Amino acid sequence: MVKHALWYLPDADLFITVRSILFGLHHSHFVPESSYFQSIMDEIEPCRTAARGSNPSLPIAFNGLECSLFTAFLHLLYYPDNFQANEYGWYKLKSLARDWKFPRIAARAFQELEIIERRRRTYVLAPPFLPNLTEEIVKRQRDYWRSKHQFTPISEYLGEEIWDVTSDDSV
Repeated sequence: MVKHALWYLPDADLFITVRSILFGLHHSHFVPESSYFQSIMDEIEPCRTAARGSNPSLPIAFNGLECSLFTAFLHLLYYPDNFQANEYGWYKLKSLARDWKFPRIAARAFQELEIIERRRRTYVLAPPFLPNLTEEIVKRQRDYWRSKHQFTPISEYLGEEIWDVTSDDSV
């Protein structure tokens, strides 16, 4: 097992492994907020003198978890005001918070996902009975250029797309 460079705290009293990386954390951040971790810490298996996670030789193991997701979860747990994630990250964190019964973190993830969804929504600028804003701009530009310039075809064949533009600055 390898100790995590950032999340193996010197005064740790809760030990967790994620894919053979050892995390030393504070019991006070997990047990009061999560009934899941509280139940893990309360159970003492037969032939054991201590609860799982109470020392580095008996850590709580999450081998199916991604290490990057767990470190993001720790950043959110320890420093909630200085944490940002993308939409996918918030979905993963919300799922993990629900699985581990962290209601505060799940609520924060849900709130952040709502903000992302609100930013993504397109808003109608005008009611349907008014002209569309882009259509109105194009129409005004077309009318302006028609009044400013006279377009006359060079050839008499309508199929040809060669045009002579004569400017009329007197308008």
